[in-house]
Amino acid sequence: MNTGFITKKNYDYAEAGHDGYWRLNAPVGVSRQILSIKSEYWLLIDTFRSAGKHTYGVHFHFAENTPLQMDQERGRIVTAHKHGSNLLMQTAGAAVRMNREDCWIARHYNEKHRSSKVVLETEGEGPFTTIVTVLRPFDHSEQISLMVQPLAIKWKSEQEVGPEQAIGFALHDGERTDYVVVSRQGPQSYRFAGVQMTGEVLWLRREEGGTDRAYVVK
Repeated sequence: MNTGFITKKNYDYAEAGHDGYWRLNAPVGVSRQILSIKSEYWLLIDTFRSAGKHTYGVHFHFAENTPLQMDQERGRIVTAHKHGSNLLMQTAGAAVRMNREDCWIARHYNEKHRSSKVVLETEGEGPFTTIVTVLRPFDHSEQISLMVQPLAIKWKSEQEVGPEQAIGFALHDGERTDYVVVSRQGPQSYRFAGVQMTGEVLWLRREEGGTDRAYVVK
């Protein structure tokens, strides 16, 4: 359902959904959008659409013996390898609980190993519930300063755009800020971060002392 893939020099974008939960008494439509800013991070947007009330969960499985540090207050999980690369998971959007659970992973057919997973959970009651996760790789010696904040979006008339119409986030990382807007109503014209852009998935990069770079992803 709603599948698509776009690849460009600076980013990749993919989206897909499924109808496996339409059988419920209060049916749920599930979709995931992924914006990959190449060599920097991935932005995952998981959207659940339903008229009913549900508990929603997104599961992230880790390799065996991966050391994890969880910060519920800041909504982040960090792998803590002493050497090599690590991963920061930063949540945003709905009020999310982070739970670490035991799980099985399989690297080959008919083989399984004990490991751990992190489950991001939230409650929602139609029409849209969204869990946003930023995956930011970093070196063990690197100091990371990633911060994700909701983004105010307006129409041309300066009226505020509601979350049932579009969602947006500002991702601050060092001296740069990325503004991402995702429309729930197809291509529209929005005002945010001092600019006007038209599209369904929009990305604006702003760096200190630099020129804004705007991308109509979709």
